[in-house]
Amino acid sequence: MSTLREIVKLNQEHGTFTEPSAFNWDGRYRIPTSKVAVAWSPIGWELTFEPYKFIDEDENGNEIEYETGEGELIPDRQGRIAMHMVGDDHVEYFDADELVLIDDDEYCTCCGQIGCHWN
Repeated sequence: MSTLREIVKLNQEHGTFTEPSAFNWDGRYRIPTSKVAVAWSPIGWELTFEPYKFIDEDENGNEIEYETGEGELIPDRQGRIAMHMVGDDHVEYFDADELVLIDDDEYCTCCGQIGCHWN
């Protein structure tokens, strides 16, 4: 499981937030299926392990691809979105169609609770 900082750092390095996207990376979202009415902030794509590979030839000249056992974590742009709970360090992963964009006045920027108007 990747940490909050690792997810953000690797997504920044791979241009997630600078590429044109239909997804609003600056927005705050609610999860209608969640039992907790709290706002979520997107922090990047879910990370996936991409193994390093090399190609060799067998005795007949056929190419064979091998994994080296090493690799790197990269953002999976076809996968789920890593979401950070506003007011907490909790990270969960959701499909984009599970998220509903909300206005800034619908949640508390301090605790993240939807409907709390402390701030």
